[in-house]
Amino acid sequence: MYSMLKRVMDIGLSLMMLPVLIPLGIGIWIIVRLVDGYPPLFIQKRVGHLEKPIYIYKFRTIKPGGTEEDITRCGKILRRFRWDEIPQVWNVLKGDISFVGPRPIWGNEYDFLNKYVPNHNIRTIVKPGITGWAQLNFKAPPTYFNFRNDAPENLDPHAFDAAFKRLSYDVWYIKNHSIALDIEILVKTGLRMFIKDSHVE
Repeated sequence: MYSMLKRVMDIGLSLMMLPVLIPLGIGIWIIVRLVDGYPPLFIQKRVGHLEKPIYIYKFRTIKPGGTEEDITRCGKILRRFRWDEIPQVWNVLKGDISFVGPRPIWGNEYDFLNKYVPNHNIRTIVKPGITGWAQLNFKAPPTYFNFRNDAPENLDPHAFDAAFKRLSYDVWYIKNHSIALDIEILVKTGLRMFIKDSHVE
């Protein structure tokens, strides 16, 4: 019953948001193209429900071929208000993700963490989401993981601590998920669009 109600909520909320998000998305697409000069939309392969590969749509906030530090001029504003996530409403309509759930991570990161973080793959037993309990309560450090050198000793010393913390929040959500909790997360996420991330861990 929960899964059915959640899917109905996802579709209903997506359809309600489309009249606002479509013109906003078109405006963002034009501005990113004119200001940054890069293709505004990019697609990234990530790990979805039960480890199924999915393709996430986002507005570009990082220069092509760059790292997390190479944020575009528009990228700072898009990330500040979470507008870079707007195209993922299409992913919700397709059923790849939900509005609420553990954040889907990209394949290399997922495979790496499965090697060194016990039971890390448990986060995929529910459908991933645009926002989640971990996103509300924990902010990963800027230099999270570097997969160019696949060895634990080459990582940022806080990387594994961050991975364990994120997983603990995801597991808490999986154990306590409900429609009421999903609504609470959505409301708090909406409020956080106007609040800086400094208050989370």
